[in-house]
Amino acid sequence: MFDRNMGNLDRIIRLVLAVVIVIFAIFLELYPLMIVSVLLLFTVATSFCGIYKLFGLSTCKTDLEEKK
Repeated sequence: MFDRNMGNLDRIIRLVLAVVIVIFAIFLELYPLMIVSVLLLFTVATSFCGIYKLFGLSTCKTDLEEKK
């Protein structure tokens, strides 16, 4: 369904950001920020970023790059 365009480091950074945003949203009672963290978690789970696709970017290593 989605082509992978996110590498592991990018996914880890987004996961950490999602957790930090959830903590801030709960303690500061800014619950609409939870939407941002859900979007980040979706991109982490699918390894797909629509914005990357729009601009033709990819942080995911291809099979040829991994063999070097």
